[in-house]
Amino acid sequence: MVVASSEKRMRRSSAPLVGFIICFFGFVGLLFVPLWAPALLRLEHWTADWRTAVLSDRGPAEHERLAVILISDDTLEPYPYLSPIDRGLLANLVRAVDAAGARAVGIDIFFAKETEKSKDEQLLDAFQQAKSKIVIAALDKRGRLKPKQIRFQTEFLSRAARSVGFINLSKDHDGVVRYHAQSHVDPEIPISFSMQLARADNAALIAEPSRISWLLPPRNGERTFFTLPAEALLPGTSAHATSANNGDLRKLKDRIVLIGGDFAYRDRHETPMTGGSVEKMLGVMVHAHLAAQLIDNRRARELKPFDARIIFAALAFVGLLLGWRTQLRGYNVPGIAATAILVGVDILVFWKTRVVLPFTLSVVAWYLGITAGSFLQRIVVGKTPAQ
Repeated sequence: MVVASSEKRMRRSSAPLVGFIICFFGFVGLLFVPLWAPALLRLEHWTADWRTAVLSDRGPAEHERLAVILISDDTLEPYPYLSPIDRGLLANLVRAVDAAGARAVGIDIFFAKETEKSKDEQLLDAFQQAKSKIVIAALDKRGRLKPKQIRFQTEFLSRAARSVGFINLSKDHDGVVRYHAQSHVDPEIPISFSMQLARADNAALIAEPSRISWLLPPRNGERTFFTLPAEALLPGTSAHATSANNGDLRKLKDRIVLIGGDFAYRDRHETPMTGGSVEKMLGVMVHAHLAAQLIDNRRARELKPFDARIIFAALAFVGLLLGWRTQLRGYNVPGIAATAILVGVDILVFWKTRVVLPFTLSVVAWYLGITAGSFLQRIVVGKTPAQ
């Protein structure tokens, strides 16, 4: 009986030491995460997406440098086929946007097969004759085009003799677009479509960012980007008459105008701005956001590995002091209040600096510190924490 009671006391007295050692090595492992597994710094997608959707930049009105022309099923109603998009139609749209005085025309449509030869020639002629800068989309090797498609795309773009940028999007494991696709993956098409658009605007560009800095709808209730249906540029349609009366075509002057598709099940993507809703973002709108970020020189940054380690160490140290002082054990009111402060700091940092903190791992560091502080207090003082 006496022996059993003694062993029980020994186990109870050694428990704080074991707990502290586990917390210590857990924290040491956490410090190596930024070096050994930097991708784990992005575990907090669920919180980062929420911050992005609520706290991203919001202008007073629609973006003044960009506009979007959408080709829809309604646009293609008079044409005999839906895909590829009729290139005679595209030629007319390019000429109309060019005549409106656009600074540049971005074609968010790739060309991987021949259609009606006369219409292919019409489009090439429209590209070559345009006074506006022309940026044509293409798929690089990540697009997995067949050899025949690659040959046609290469020849078509060579004949167009205009700027070319890849439109491949970077999607995370959950299918959400959060980052700019990596440049220089394919030496044949080394620059992104959005970067070429920004260059057409003579933007003072530095390195292409990693994380996308999205734009919220403006405060005046307008759309993020001035948008017109393609029919508005085609004489003889009711949309063209309405746009002419409203002066819409004049708004294209000196803007970068993207031409892309608006189809129910094609080229639509989940982003932090869609919030998992059924309505996904059009590919051309994603590229408009990418270009806008480059033109505005906005940045949404993530911590570098060294900075992340400093943050983890600081949080663990403060947590240790708090755990020592309040003799915390587990999940109680002081811990909840302190964690609420951590959440508030995280939100404030993103709001003011556009730095995305690794929130999930920060919380792990915080609670490792609190728990270690509680165990350390028991080891040094020898008292059981307050229940």
